[in-house]
Amino acid sequence: MGHGVLDQLNELPLQGRLGDGMQVLIPPGQLEPARLLFYRADEQTYAGRFEFAVGSQVDGVEYRIRIDNREYQHTLSGLQYLLRTASHDGLAVWITI
Repeated sequence: MGHGVLDQLNELPLQGRLGDGMQVLIPPGQLEPARLLFYRADEQTYAGRFEFAVGSQVDGVEYRIRIDNREYQHTLSGLQYLLRTASHDGLAVWITI
């Protein structure tokens, strides 16, 4: 969400909306555009550490999420592989974010 990837994915014609914790179908014709978004996110965030505010402050405390880029890169690579493999086989992919 913090890098805008979720918004970009939701601009694609998916069957559902990502970010609500519900399963969303990425149809075969949208796998390559989705994979390219993950690829660009991978390039954009390589070798970095990121922090984002989570919601609003509660009793003066600001809650933040810190992303260890190594795990994030690993996840992005896995998603790229999954989407590429499914695309080559003419399959769709269910994803939940």
